[in-house]
Amino acid sequence: MNTPDPYATLARHYDRLMASVPYGRWAKFIAAFAAPGAKIIDLGCGTGNLALRLSRAGFQVIGIDISPAMLSIASAKPGSGQVQWLHQSFFNFTETADLVCCTCDGLNHIIQVKDIIAVFRQVYRKLRPGGCFIFDINSPDKYRHILADNLFYLSSDTGEIIWQNHFSYPWNEADLTLFERKGDFYSRHRISIVERCYQPSSLLYWLRQTGFSVGDLKDDYTMRSPGFKTQRITFVGKKI
Repeated sequence: MNTPDPYATLARHYDRLMASVPYGRWAKFIAAFAAPGAKIIDLGCGTGNLALRLSRAGFQVIGIDISPAMLSIASAKPGSGQVQWLHQSFFNFTETADLVCCTCDGLNHIIQVKDIIAVFRQVYRKLRPGGCFIFDINSPDKYRHILADNLFYLSSDTGEIIWQNHFSYPWNEADLTLFERKGDFYSRHRISIVERCYQPSSLLYWLRQTGFSVGDLKDDYTMRSPGFKTQRITFVGKKI
């Protein structure tokens, strides 16, 4: 029996939620750590926005996600035939690569320390020597002061999204109410997303414990170092 996809409803609204994400800048940052034509795995690729940009830049790209609905949307976009889309998890993906990236705070969704370490080990196994692991997290400051216990609202021609956020360290829960417009009627869906706030120093320690060499942290896929107000911290680990 097939397991229902918990992200099916969210997938239909994902690109709208991510409309402000600077995927072009992220792709340029990631490309600087890969040789021309390198093989890149986009882990937790969602609806494929970053994977497609990396593919257009000339890389061999594999987009991996646990959600069939996300992959279905990704594989219907222009240029998607140049990307290999795989329905696999962070813990047991099968392909090897020169670079693995995991963006959009994908690792904050992994809420057990043992599972974070398991992902780091799996990525290390699947990276070729000299390969890089690039990922980001929401910073502790973002959870405490930007998301906090705030209410967010998005609207478009296809419906509305109400996002009630709740943060109690280290747990962040986003309760989304999605109203989808179908003609003159609306359907309502409720989704709860739990993330964990990680301290950068802890992630650096676990990366080194699993074999990675780690350089400086960066501020949201730029060459700047993180500051007190940084909302997204980018990590670059290397397999020696």
